[in-house]
Amino acid sequence: MEDDIEIVYSPLQQRYTKDGHTLDIQIYKYEDDADWTLEVVADDGLSTVWNEGFPTDKAAFEQARWAIDAEGAEAFLSVTLPRYPH
Repeated sequence: MEDDIEIVYSPLQQRYTKDGHTLDIQIYKYEDDADWTLEVVADDGLSTVWNEGFPTDKAAFEQARWAIDAEGAEAFLSVTLPRYPH
């Protein structure tokens, strides 16, 4: 019988509005994992997930805010726009 793995959600995740668009900053990890996953979901449903994990939920949150502020919200609305390496 497989154990159910719980997902832990960071209290830092939130909705963030920039340039007239609302982005969901989602930060989570599996209960037994050390690293946190960062995902930004745009108001049109497009999701951007960072390839590498973060050692803390705070580090993930800071990366999300930096990326949104540096690239603008529209960078998370289109798969064709260039991205900084995440």
